[in-house]
Amino acid sequence: MEKVLDLRKTVFELCSEHPELKEIMVGVGFKEISNPITLQTVGRVMTIPKGAAIKGIKLEVVVKTFQIHGFKVINGTESVSADASTKESRSRLLQSYVERLTKGEDIKSVRRDFVKNFRNVDAEEIAHAEQQLIRSGVKIHDVQRMCDVHSALFHGTTLEEVSSLQGIDNRCASMMREQGHPLNILYKENLEIESLINIIYTLLSEGAKPSTLSQQIEQLKQLTNHFSKKGDLLYTVLRSNYDVDAPFNVMWGVDDEIRDELHRLCKKPSDEAEWTERMQVVLTREREMIYKENNILFPLCANHFNDDEWQEIRTEIDGYRPCLLNEYPAWAKHTHSHPLYQVKRSEGKIQLLSGKMSVTQLEALLNTIPYEITFIDQDNTNSYFNQQLKDEKLFKRPLMALGRNVFDCHPPMVQPMVKQLLDSFQKGENNSFEIWGEKGGHDVLIRYLAVRDDDGNYLGTMECVQVMDFAKKHYKS
Repeated sequence: MEKVLDLRKTVFELCSEHPELKEIMVGVGFKEISNPITLQTVGRVMTIPKGAAIKGIKLEVVVKTFQIHGFKVINGTESVSADASTKESRSRLLQSYVERLTKGEDIKSVRRDFVKNFRNVDAEEIAHAEQQLIRSGVKIHDVQRMCDVHSALFHGTTLEEVSSLQGIDNRCASMMREQGHPLNILYKENLEIESLINIIYTLLSEGAKPSTLSQQIEQLKQLTNHFSKKGDLLYTVLRSNYDVDAPFNVMWGVDDEIRDELHRLCKKPSDEAEWTERMQVVLTREREMIYKENNILFPLCANHFNDDEWQEIRTEIDGYRPCLLNEYPAWAKHTHSHPLYQVKRSEGKIQLLSGKMSVTQLEALLNTIPYEITFIDQDNTNSYFNQQLKDEKLFKRPLMALGRNVFDCHPPMVQPMVKQLLDSFQKGENNSFEIWGEKGGHDVLIRYLAVRDDDGNYLGTMECVQVMDFAKKHYKS
């Protein structure tokens, strides 16, 4: 008798018809199905295609395995095609809900319509909805402004949350639990951030004065370290390598708003009631950001990034300060074997107009110059960073960013200014630009210089970051 598997049926129904199916499913990654309680509960509502999506297992692999064991699979590849045909309609519907929120409609009415059509939603769909909204002409600022409301719409419905409640493991959850994995580090930081937020909330509810919270607020400023890792190592890779730009365009901008408001609140308040209200708002925004990271950003990264990229990211993380952690946990699978970190220096001398040097000498000389130097070539590609190994850089420059478009390395709100500056250099309208500012408690001068050959042809732009504390000390003495 022919054994037929109809993948429209639930896992419970299929295993009841074919008891031997349980062992086969365990073999392809559905380990939870061996638990009778899981089979009797989750199995009664879960189909194999949906379970494969949650766990990150390719449905084609599952179908092929069933066929090898003598099953005829129906509504398998057909269901994949059906999913593809309905994906666009789901996307348009989801985008309509996000758009309604962006235009200011009450979240309760939008959520009421949302739950009628969506029992669950994955990170890719959420990112795609915001991405399409921006590409349709909605201003990035307007999407950022409603970012917290957007994510509140999805609470309890993301596949990450659904699978967690149902006890089903998936790729992202495994990475977040794997000691020392980049997602494990960022997740641990989120746990510490949320714990600190709860402490500050409690103190504020008990009537604590701003002056008594200086220690907790100073700790919370470490958020900058967490945001830097996300911006440099996650957002930019999603955009430049996978064309997933919603987190880049939306979440990065919100990170900046949270960071800037927190730094403003670190100053002595003129009105304690206003300060308390603003602090509660920024704490709520950061709590919502933690939700978005755990349930949207991290699953996106888990679904896209390959092993080499995770290795690169883990190596880069060591160059950033931890956020509320004493140190980064080691990752058993971490190696430095990726070609990016195995630079072979040539042995000969480089002949210059005014002398010659070996590559080792030239590199050491550039690293000794008391500036943080970045070179962006004429195609707006990051081509070189000096290392300054003796001192910690104020502006992190991950090696992963080499060869990447410079605009992908800046938050969306800053990109127009960077583009305008580089365009003016390329057109010969300007040759330099200076910015004075404060970074990490230091007075800093940032210079942008057009690099040209002897004939005046534009070769690229050099950025020089110089700490100016020495000048202040000199003129004060």
